[in-house]
Amino acid sequence: MKGYYIHFDGSKTPGVCKKIKMQINELQKHFEMEEVEIHNIHKNLVQRVLRMLPFGAVARDYEICLKNLVQPDFVYIRRTLADRYYIRFLKTIKKTYPQCLILIEIYTYPYDKDEFGTWYALPRYCKEVWNRKKIPAWIDRYVTVSKETWILGKETLRISNGIQVDQIKPVTDTAKAEKRLDMIAVAFMQKQHGYERLIEGMYHYYQNGGKRQVFLHLVGDGPEKRNYQRLVKLRGLTEKVRFYPNLEGAELDKVFEQKDIAVSALGLYKNGIDYSCRLIFYADKIFPDTFIALFESKNIGLIF
Repeated sequence: MKGYYIHFDGSKTPGVCKKIKMQINELQKHFEMEEVEIHNIHKNLVQRVLRMLPFGAVARDYEICLKNLVQPDFVYIRRTLADRYYIRFLKTIKKTYPQCLILIEIYTYPYDKDEFGTWYALPRYCKEVWNRKKIPAWIDRYVTVSKETWILGKETLRISNGIQVDQIKPVTDTAKAEKRLDMIAVAFMQKQHGYERLIEGMYHYYQNGGKRQVFLHLVGDGPEKRNYQRLVKLRGLTEKVRFYPNLEGAELDKVFEQKDIAVSALGLYKNGIDYSCRLIFYADKIFPDTFIALFESKNIGLIF
């Protein structure tokens, strides 16, 4: 089977890029896969403002993507903002290749508060709500790491938020001082990461007479990083909490050495998310066997 993995500027974010590459590597074990990245088309200021309006649309190089598709059996699309150009893109694929299975991965669900939680995101949110109800007519399934069996009236395929462990360097340097605990979190710092809870916890631990040396290492940038830095200074924890920029490869591996606990997101409730699929160390189970079997049999079926 011939498949295409389609994403929208996914290579620009290190963490997203890693996940995409691992998913493609996993799919390549079963299918003939190609990666297609869709980029925004640069416009002038007036055009950029107009595309933000509820009935505006983001100009992307959809035509280049469509020309690269050659008799696809399926396309696996990492979701993006729904607008009229996006709907037209999905419609064109389905009309050109009626037997092609179209799957859209919703990597965070629900995502409304995650992506549209600020007042200035209202125009984009209106655009999303208006257009996403048109998507199910042109796709076969949504793919999700949530527990949802149906999303927007469409049956889902549930997968794990897994990784390929053979691409991860294990921590080997464990020699360290006694009574010392080192925690590490790696993220693009946003409100749903909730690391202020950890910082406050450390503050109260020491206020209540805690004796163990506890350190927190926060790796990555993002809109919440400055708030964390202010809180650390306010709580007098500048010697206990260390901040790092975005790191990759050997630099990130080095920071992981001698760390005891890795911390995931602690504030997903802020976005209305009550279920989290943290990275599960399945060497070959990013996509479950049932997922692969449905692809191979094409027993996904359009549901209207």
